[in-house]
Amino acid sequence: MSDQEWIDTKTAAEILDMSPRGVRYLCANGEFEGAEKFGSQWRIPRAEVQPEE
Repeated sequence: MSDQEWIDTKTAAEILDMSPRGVRYLCANGEFEGAEKFGSQWRIPRAEVQPEE
């Protein structure tokens, strides 16, 4: 595994201004490259939800 920073669905939802449920839906449908499920929790690479600069 790389040194990337992982965030949970609640944090991603706050960044993206959407609900955690919506983020989980996007994770399940492969919308976030590199998102993985650890047990029952989704973890998303922070780089996938940061706004483009």
